[in-house]
Amino acid sequence: MQESSLPETPTETISGATNVIFKEELASSGWKIAVGIVLLEMVLFYLQAPFEILFIAPVFTISLWYGNARGKAEIKFWKEFAQSHGWFYEEDKSVSDEKALLFRQGDGPTVLHAVRGVHNGQPLSLFEYEYTTGSGKYKTTYSYTIFEIKFIGAFPHLYLNNTKNGNYLNLFETLRLSKLSLPAEFEKKFVLYAPKEYEIEALAIFSPDTLQFLLDAKWSYDLELVESELIIVRESHILGRAELEAVLSNVCGLVDHLSPKLNRFRFSPIGDHPSNL
Repeated sequence: MQESSLPETPTETISGATNVIFKEELASSGWKIAVGIVLLEMVLFYLQAPFEILFIAPVFTISLWYGNARGKAEIKFWKEFAQSHGWFYEEDKSVSDEKALLFRQGDGPTVLHAVRGVHNGQPLSLFEYEYTTGSGKYKTTYSYTIFEIKFIGAFPHLYLNNTKNGNYLNLFETLRLSKLSLPAEFEKKFVLYAPKEYEIEALAIFSPDTLQFLLDAKWSYDLELVESELIIVRESHILGRAELEAVLSNVCGLVDHLSPKLNRFRFSPIGDHPSNL
């Protein structure tokens, strides 16, 4: 991992950085916003806008201003994190070619921040991801932090669902995926899905020692293996540096546990049975 100079004042939380940026901008150019709001209010008053509009307009303007400050704080946070590990911050990342089940969900897929690096020789990337379902008052936004780690092995498409995360259960039922039986001590915590006829390969990868590792680590995220890549799905976005480092530590521990197995794993297609979910 390459050496890099750390920021003098690292961003510990996104909300804290947002407040700092907002106050700085308020001190330097707040008068411009104030003049803009006064002019806007005068125009609305001249147009005889309802009182509700006169009240909402300045609140909406300040909310937009604060939202812009938060956007800057998020970029600062992720750039500093990437720099501290000798990794790279990427403003754009496409998921159009991704094969993971998550990326088949909902509408308006959005990658907010992406970081690319290497951990113990394994290419690793992480990013924040969102999609929506429904519309109008029924619209719901789902937020995730995604880790992707590439291996040199080859394995069928597998999904290990932590029972605390139920977002994909309807999808599993729709696709009629093969649900594998696990030892009793694991089946309350995990559900393993694999393509039909690839159950042996699935149980070789998610063997009792790996499932025990996940239990001991109090693992609470979903795992997906597809096209020589491990995708780790964590619900919700990251809010602070300590939280991010703790999650990254757990992920790297799992990568270290799995890499000997996944780098050497090979499988052969079984007849005309697809190896993808």
